Amino acid sequence: MTYHEQVHSHVQAARRRVDALLRAYPPGGEGGPAPGVVEELLAALEELQVSEEELRQQNESLAASELLLEEERRRYAELFHLAPGPYLVTTAEGAIHEANQAAARLLGVDAARLQGKPLAVFVAPAERRAFLLRLARFQEREDDWELTLHPRTREPVAVSCAVSRSAPSPGGEARLSWLLHDVTERRRADERERRLAAERAERAEAEAAHERLSAVLEGTTDAFFSVDRQWRLTYVNRRAEALVGRPRAELLRHVLWDCFPAAASSAARAALEGAMETGEAIELETSPVPGRWVEIHGHPSPEGLSIYFRDVTARRAREEGGRLLTRAGAVLAGSLDPELLPREVAALMVETLADWCVVHVETEHGLRAAGIAHADPERVGRLRDLLRAYTAPETHPLTVALRTGQPQLVPTFAPGVLEGLIPDAEMLRAVREMGIASVIVVPMRARGRTVGSISLVRGHGAAYGEAELEVAVELARRAALALDNAALYEQARAATRSREEVLAVVSHDLRNPLNAVLLAAVILDEYTEPERWSERERLQLRTIRHSAEQMTTLIHDLVEVVALEAGTRVLHLEPIDVGALLRSAAEMYAGLAAEQEVALWVDAPPEVPDVRADRARLLQVLSNLVGNALKFTPAGGTVRVGAEAAGEAVRFWVSDTGRGIDPDHLPRLFERFWQARRGDRQGLGLGLSIAKAIVDAHGGRIWAESTPGAGSTFSFTLPIDSREG
Repeated sequence: MTYHEQVHSHVQAARRRVDALLRAYPPGGEGGPAPGVVEELLAALEELQVSEEELRQQNESLAASELLLEEERRRYAELFHLAPGPYLVTTAEGAIHEANQAAARLLGVDAARLQGKPLAVFVAPAERRAFLLRLARFQEREDDWELTLHPRTREPVAVSCAVSRSAPSPGGEARLSWLLHDVTERRRADERERRLAAERAERAEAEAAHERLSAVLEGTTDAFFSVDRQWRLTYVNRRAEALVGRPRAELLRHVLWDCFPAAASSAARAALEGAMETGEAIELETSPVPGRWVEIHGHPSPEGLSIYFRDVTARRAREEGGRLLTRAGAVLAGSLDPELLPREVAALMVETLADWCVVHVETEHGLRAAGIAHADPERVGRLRDLLRAYTAPETHPLTVALRTGQPQLVPTFAPGVLEGLIPDAEMLRAVREMGIASVIVVPMRARGRTVGSISLVRGHGAAYGEAELEVAVELARRAALALDNAALYEQARAATRSREEVLAVVSHDLRNPLNAVLLAAVILDEYTEPERWSERERLQLRTIRHSAEQMTTLIHDLVEVVALEAGTRVLHLEPIDVGALLRSAAEMYAGLAAEQEVALWVDAPPEVPDVRADRARLLQVLSNLVGNALKFTPAGGTVRVGAEAAGEAVRFWVSDTGRGIDPDHLPRLFERFWQARRGDRQGLGLGLSIAKAIVDAHGGRIWAESTPGAGSTFSFTLPIDSREG
């Protein structure tokens, strides 16, 4: 009996008991229920019947719902297990609670055997730790949770998971629902797309790099081309086109050796073939034609060889020019013979820069070909004869260079030009036999004047250019200085010879009669009876004696200064006690100082080291300086002579309290024959010049310091005796 039937039976039984009570105890009778109680009781029974009906209806509805729920459960089970997409239900910790057939197939394990297994055991080992950490932090829902699963019976599978947390059932725990989607093919497609994109990017970068490389190769000043392993040209840049004078379309696929003669030369071809064979890069310089140099680089590759040519003629010319100037410097510095220098310069030019060369020099009689050289020495005589017979017209490069002082470059002769410069047919034929294709003429200038010219001529090969002109100009400048120095040297030698001749006359022809005059004057003054001469006659006699002594001193000074400057005076070096030397010098002038009422002091500290010098010459220097100081110091003044250590030298000085020296005169004090006042004829002005020559010969230096009105100080240094101690 159902619950509803039981309730209905109880309600009917209650109604029957109520009816029996009403019959036994009618309402209002003795012992019957109170009025209204029966009605309430009947009303309660009616309500109970209504409730019974509602309960019946609810039971019927509940039964229908249970049928529907059971149907839904059956349909859910069918959908869950038969769904095409893998579906899992796990605990919050990831233990599999339920899995449909698609999930079982995906994991390669029977659905019943999956229950209780951790989902993590199917996750790829590399991702397992991250999976467990993410699962522990899981909240409510996550989409696109990508995993790599390792099924038991198939290759790894990439899946995308949609995971959600379900509400826990009463007394149960929350579950996680996993909807898996196999994205292996999508991943593979993505990988293919990524690789394709990378390939496209690499191809685009390669194309861009190729464009950049092409732009660089097209813009470079070097000739560049590449060949395959059969030496066929596969790329040619603009410079290479210009080098051979043919368009690249015509050059491509042709053999290298047929298109580029420079590469076909024996040295270049051997080097390039070696690079192709060995796979090693090569670099060489070669001269495919006379006067032209190229630098060749070859870089092997699997496809063939990349080659570029660089014209290095200008660099080679500069290097050759530098070597030439170095050699020229040695040649020019090694001679002071004005006759030899032009010949040496011409010979040097023919060795390096020209096939023939002519060096013209300006003389008092006009322009002269002082240096002639030819690569063929047998032609020098013929060339000299041609130059003697030829007069250059106003338009000739030689004439223009001498007139304007500007170098002339003639790379090549236009038709008819050479004929205009050399109208004589026979001479023109002879010059052409000598060889004349390119010419440089540079003037030689020194001290603002033109002293000559250098003419360089090439008979064949590359024409002269700016590089050769630059070298020729510098060489002409150096040659001009050398020629000018040689001329000055000759003039100096001539002057020296004249001076020596004059001094020989002075020292020999004048000194002997002068000595006789002096000797006679001394005898008459000192060895005759005093009463024989009147005072006036004795005064004149002493004047003659004083003048003769002064002339003897002047002649001695002239000879001395020349001998010192010529280096013919030998110094007798010995250790000198500085203090003793200063005292000796002071003693020489003690009497004169006392006579002039001038105080003469010596400052000679004992610690001053010895010097190594010629004592007599050193006394001569000090005597000159002390004598001058006394001469220009008034009565009551002071002259001091002293010395002190100054590093590796000893400084000597002589100071006075005279009128001083004009600052403008100080730089000229030690010049020969110079005097501050031309009217003061107390000497020739050689004393200080001799002193300077003696100090210079000892390796020292001499100078003067002065303040007008406060006196002067003359100082000189001498090296310390290195052998002392």
